[in-house]
Amino acid sequence: MGTLPDPYEADPVTELKPTAREIAEFSAHPVKTGIYYYDHNVGKFLASLSDGIDDAVLLAQDEHRECPQALLILAGYSQGVMAIHQAEYPLAADHDTGVLQQIAATLLLADGDQIRKSAVKERYGSAPDTATGIRTWFHGNNSKDVLQPASTASICAAGDIVCDLPLARVEGQKAANAAVAVHQSYARQAKNGKWTYNAALTSAGTWAAGLAVKASAAARARSAANAGTIEHGCDYEGPVFRAR
Repeated sequence: MGTLPDPYEADPVTELKPTAREIAEFSAHPVKTGIYYYDHNVGKFLASLSDGIDDAVLLAQDEHRECPQALLILAGYSQGVMAIHQAEYPLAADHDTGVLQQIAATLLLADGDQIRKSAVKERYGSAPDTATGIRTWFHGNNSKDVLQPASTASICAAGDIVCDLPLARVEGQKAANAAVAVHQSYARQAKNGKWTYNAALTSAGTWAAGLAVKASAAARARSAANAGTIEHGCDYEGPVFRAR
């Protein structure tokens, strides 16, 4: 199994920190300031999202064309996870069921397109099931839930500025800094370059791997029953598509 990163350039979460002017205006003019904040902060953070969606769709289609039997795990973080969340819809609109059927699991880490009471199969992290993603909160997306909930997991920590946003998260500098810090807490890189991951993310990854193992075993059994073979250079355990 390999990893195929979505190569588009995502914008940093620090762009979601409000300016001193925005903080001063929130209490007096919450609606007007909220619109300004979305246009000037959230909009900037999401500027390259459409590129990420397009790239994710093309990567999945190319891999499936090369290795039709390969299973896929789609995973993303922050803006990248919104690209993964939304990429499955163009595949469905194109009736690209071949790719969709090969998606063994989808991991959504800090999903800005998360909706309240999502039907995702598994939830990891401390955020409640009413947590709302930043783009959903501002009505900046189609408010669609995940396309394949039975094989999708959401990982979101309470207070995350991207996946658990009441407006109070950005109405003060201290609150905004704390919300950004939560968003950046899922993984840490030590000075030696080694990454460590929190328990929620580790558990979600283990769950997704378990789904992939089961799907791989079922695919191999079907192939054996039909006297089939694996394409040269391909494997059932296909790549993980990662966007961030």
